[in-house]
Amino acid sequence: MTKLDEAYGQMAADEASELQFYRELADATLYLVLEREAEGEVIAPRVFDVAGGSVLLAFDSEDRLASLSDTPLAFVALPGRIIAQQMAGQGLSLGINLGTGAVCEMLMPPEALDWLVQMLGATPVSLEAQVAEFLPPTLVPEA
Repeated sequence: MTKLDEAYGQMAADEASELQFYRELADATLYLVLEREAEGEVIAPRVFDVAGGSVLLAFDSEDRLASLSDTPLAFVALPGRIIAQQMAGQGLSLGINLGTGAVCEMLMPPEALDWLVQMLGATPVSLEAQVAEFLPPTLVPEA
């Protein structure tokens, strides 16, 4: 079980756990299936055409990627946030761990990827509180 599986399993609990899953997805290293080996920094993701549209496949472990085929596959390992940013606005879905039976096996539609990229680009609200003073500790350990 991966960290992504654990976060997905807790996702139904509340909105905070759902956001934690997407945070984990953005930070996770995903193995994206390529059409051919990367040429320098240029990659060509393999696009799978299905009834619902076009899908790219990514896996959260090399073992899960390997379960896709008996033959070696070209792939690139990238953070989820980079993959989502590159896919945004292109009308592509992202299949995560499809066909593996993983807990976090899912298909993210283009709208969900666009939302994720928007959330990743949001700047955090700054705190208005400022530190007034630093006080010495009241208890000092004997060590």
